[in-house]
Amino acid sequence: AAAGKPFTDGDVERNAAELNVWEDDLPAADAHSRQIGAISQSGMQKYIQLLADSGMTKRALPASEIVTDQFIEFANDFDRSAFEKRAKSIH
Repeated sequence: AAAGKPFTDGDVERNAAELNVWEDDLPAADAHSRQIGAISQSGMQKYIQLLADSGMTKRALPASEIVTDQFIEFANDFDRSAFEKRAKSIH
């Protein structure tokens, strides 16, 4: 429930559509990817259009105004072995 109200069938449908838009665009599926956090222009454009079509935004901006890769290298600069070890220790 959000704000004390159960999700409607429309909410579930919209959330499922959002996940479907991103399904093929998630580099985190490969833990060794050096592009975790990178989002394609086409994937973002589909998402932006989905938000506009569902009335959640007033209009669909071009993805190029939102998506950059300026932080991807920094975001992927970490010790993956230490991260995996820590994740396993708290599971």
